[in-house]
Amino acid sequence: MGKLLAVTIAATALLNGAARAQDAADALKTFGLIGTWSPDCARNPQDALPRKPLSSYPVRWIFSIDNAKPELTRTIHGLSAIETQTYDIKAAKIIGPTKLKYSQMPTTIQFTTPSGAQPARQAKETPSDVVVEMSANKMRVVSQVAGNGTVAVENGTSTIGHGWDALRLRNPWFERCSN
Repeated sequence: MGKLLAVTIAATALLNGAARAQDAADALKTFGLIGTWSPDCARNPQDALPRKPLSSYPVRWIFSIDNAKPELTRTIHGLSAIETQTYDIKAAKIIGPTKLKYSQMPTTIQFTTPSGAQPARQAKETPSDVVVEMSANKMRVVSQVAGNGTVAVENGTSTIGHGWDALRLRNPWFERCSN
């Protein structure tokens, strides 16, 4: 009897996890988020950059579904390296005509420098809930709150750092890219 109960509980948990992933995938598809997004699609993070500070760096976000599992890959080309972060999207729900909320679980982070790619390693970032807004086929993050309560984005403005010297930047609108 105990084995049957344990098998039933394990099967239910597995099916619930698969159903949540499918629900999240359906919400991302319905909302129109699947695909590649960037503030400037002409600037690919994989391209070589000048060796000087820039006012902004190329960024790409790719929302995809692999085996019914929704994922987000974010790539930014900074001054000295290309940083690629991956996230599992655990839940997603359309919360209004122009907004979608999703829960992201960081999975890996990888740096590529001029001397080559480092092995991907487990991400240490805290899971978070993110709200994106869509307008005129563009998307931006309007809210991001980590599981520990830290607010990274509020009202479309990112906060970098802590205290009186924290930097606050208005989040850019991302357009859908063809590549």
